[in-house]
Amino acid sequence: MSERRRSARYAMDHVKGVLHFSADARVLNMSLSGAAIETSAPMRLGRTYTMTVRDREGQELSLQGQVVRCRLRALAKGDGQDAAPVYEAGFRFGDTLNDAATDLLHFLEHSAVVEVGQRILGRFILGADSMAKIDSGLPFLV
Repeated sequence: MSERRRSARYAMDHVKGVLHFSADARVLNMSLSGAAIETSAPMRLGRTYTMTVRDREGQELSLQGQVVRCRLRALAKGDGQDAAPVYEAGFRFGDTLNDAATDLLHFLEHSAVVEVGQRILGRFILGADSMAKIDSGLPFLV
């Protein structure tokens, strides 16, 4: 069998790296402490992802968040014949509030008297074109 590669391949020993996974997502709503997104890729519970969002002026914001829920919401017809999965995932941001603000938020969530369904920190529904990139790194060793 003839070798068709342009360059020779060499065996590696103890080479570490990170393989990055990236998926497009639509932001359903967002607050200071988290976000709900819709994507075609399942998100692993407990895993930390980086979400990058862009505003109307093109300014980007990257936030790290941990997946606290993910469920298959629907099967949508794509361009082809097969139905594409639509997942809805919930993220809890880990780097948006300092420790004191996080402690205060938890205190208010557990102690404040509010009407059922009312949130301490509101969630905001973004514009219809609110897209995000979801990235996750998977370490590997060769």
